[in-house]
Amino acid sequence: MRKIKTIVKDDDLVKYAIGFILSFDAVTTVITGVKNIQQLETNIIASEFRLSDELKQELERLYEGEIKPLNLPW
Repeated sequence: MRKIKTIVKDDDLVKYAIGFILSFDAVTTVITGVKNIQQLETNIIASEFRLSDELKQELERLYEGEIKPLNLPW
């Protein structure tokens, strides 16, 4: 998480996570878990956030270089 925060220069990662997922043409919907109305509202607002192409590319490089090689079960 620390590396992602360094890339996005923000501590609130919700909008970046949702924005990253929705930045792919094959994705039309993100189903998030929510604990309360405030979190639901935050997620709805975050769904409108758009990543810059540069930021998306940086996050993709992080995934390809450090996360994908971990071969996590998800």
